[in-house]
Amino acid sequence: MRILALAVSTLFLYGNCSKKSDGGGVTPPVVVPTNDVDMWLTKPDQSVLLQKQGEVISFSNGVASFPSINVDSTTA
Repeated sequence: MRILALAVSTLFLYGNCSKKSDGGGVTPPVVVPTNDVDMWLTKPDQSVLLQKQGEVISFSNGVASFPSINVDSTTA
């Protein structure tokens, strides 16, 4: 009887751990972007004067894909 109970409980535990192709029915949390910097704009033609912009500007610790320029002030 113990062997049957062990087998049934093992099947039950492993049966619940199977992966589903639809993502398991779990919806990932919605990530709302936040601003790390607020940007204010003034145009030279004065069509916009110190107007706060609504774009989200945030920074991350990711790898930059743009080239870097290193300036050595000790050389001429």
